[in-house]
Amino acid sequence: DGCDAYVVGVKPRAAIFFYPWGRGLEIHSVFTDPKWLRRGYAKQLVEFVLRWVATDGKAFVTLEVACDNLAAICLYERLGFEAVKFHKDYYGPGRDAYKMKAKVPGA
Repeated sequence: DGCDAYVVGVKPRAAIFFYPWGRGLEIHSVFTDPKWLRRGYAKQLVEFVLRWVATDGKAFVTLEVACDNLAAICLYERLGFEAVKFHKDYYGPGRDAYKMKAKVPGA
């Protein structure tokens, strides 16, 4: 399938946009209103996606994150993601990214 996309949020504080494809799921974006940063909303949303994929038979979750977004990288690593690829200029000149991947336990 691969054409279904989902947005889940904690209105109006944070949202996550993701879509399943094949045996995996791609997190396209995670957004937290700047007024609500560092309160765990992004963590809750990513954890929701990880629980959802475990019940949906998916084997992995992927995402891209800017190399200079250390807070997000640390969060994703705490949640089981690891960098699997480097994308030079992914977000434009001088804005590199990592592709990160988390395997779903038991998949």
